[in-house]
Amino acid sequence: MWSLADAEAALRAFQKNNLDFAVDEKVVQYLCRVDQLAASSIVAALSAPGGEVINGLGLLVAIIAVSDASDESDGMKRKLELIFSSFDFGRDGS
Repeated sequence: MWSLADAEAALRAFQKNNLDFAVDEKVVQYLCRVDQLAASSIVAALSAPGGEVINGLGLLVAIIAVSDASDESDGMKRKLELIFSSFDFGRDGS
């Protein structure tokens, strides 16, 4: 399971590197910090049958949603802020 800090790191890496919306196994490995087998399983679970790419924003939202925020007093609020930030392409809060 990812921590909320891990989820935020994945989001920041996605934004910093201006990654495409369609991400493949290699990008999943990079963002999720997992091995090839785990990345392959993630892509298989989130893609169309036989697909080799998944929606990068969908991946980020999934990571944020399942991340462990139990150490945070306002964990749900932080998760919602991160999800909003995923879609804030201008990074200006609007």
